[in-house]
Amino acid sequence: MKKYIIQVGIGLLFAAAIIFYRMPQMEEGTAGVLMAVSDGFTVTGLLYICFGILLFASGTGFFDFLGYASHRVIEFFIPRLDKGTENYYEYKVKKQEERKKFSLKSTLLVGLGFVGIAVIFTMLWYQTV
Repeated sequence: MKKYIIQVGIGLLFAAAIIFYRMPQMEEGTAGVLMAVSDGFTVTGLLYICFGILLFASGTGFFDFLGYASHRVIEFFIPRLDKGTENYYEYKVKKQEERKKFSLKSTLLVGLGFVGIAVIFTMLWYQTV
């Protein structure tokens, strides 16, 4: 529950920043306010969803090849580094053992909640236009 509260609080701050950034459009009346609020919640929700998907992909080891390749390139260009005889399979097994397991459910649910709120404000905006 603590993760949800922290993530919602950060999301609300981020949405508020976007809403205040869109302040000039609020002079258009109710439609401008609803559009700015919808934009704030949409951007925040989509960022949470994208971040959750990236964390999921990272947790499965999808990006391990980038770490291995960059390490090998650095070893090639800097001769003083200890050249490991570790191949990709050994690197992948080592990373899998070191990888921490954590739940992404809260990040995705908070993102979907923000997008749901944005859809409601968008429907209200269409009714006022």
